[in-house]
Amino acid sequence: MTMKTRASAAFNRYALTYSSPCPLRGEITYTIDNTAHTEVFYLDAGENKVFSSYIDVYLDGKTADAGDICITFERIPGDDTVVSGELSVPAECTFDTAPVYAKETYYFENERYRVGVELAWGGGLSCIIDKRCTVPGLGNLLNHFDTGRLVQQSYYGTSEPPYVMGEFMGNRWCYNPVQGGDRGNNKSKLIECRIGENEI
Repeated sequence: MTMKTRASAAFNRYALTYSSPCPLRGEITYTIDNTAHTEVFYLDAGENKVFSSYIDVYLDGKTADAGDICITFERIPGDDTVVSGELSVPAECTFDTAPVYAKETYYFENERYRVGVELAWGGGLSCIIDKRCTVPGLGNLLNHFDTGRLVQQSYYGTSEPPYVMGEFMGNRWCYNPVQGGDRGNNKSKLIECRIGENEI
């Protein structure tokens, strides 16, 4: 299913209201500096659901151009969910400009600890420093060498068909999405972020 709409002004966030009896894969195509850009998103099944997301280059401080937008939806390949209803074209599609948290890492600290949250890697923890530590050269206590090493959400799943096992460092690897990104250090998709005085 394809939906055509229009953004009346530049934007860095979009929101969809939709209904679907099964999970969906979506693609939204817009332009940045007159060059087409397509990004992928996923929707849960449900009635009158709302999904919103920053555009992929949000953390770079960029905005998409005003103009025509194309959004496509399809069932996720291999999903054998029994469908009794029909996909509803989004009742509403909105575009706006959210404040940009331009830094990739945000820190909180008190008299004892400094904690870093890596926005570019899905909000995983990338830094904990104990300010009272007297061991020379011991700073950040967290390994943040790549996207898989953060303190983060990590899900282990099936290795059974139809899932096709991947390979990592010569080993077969089961389904294992993590918060930070993929094994190539590609960033995860940031869909929402709120930073307050004492919380992220």
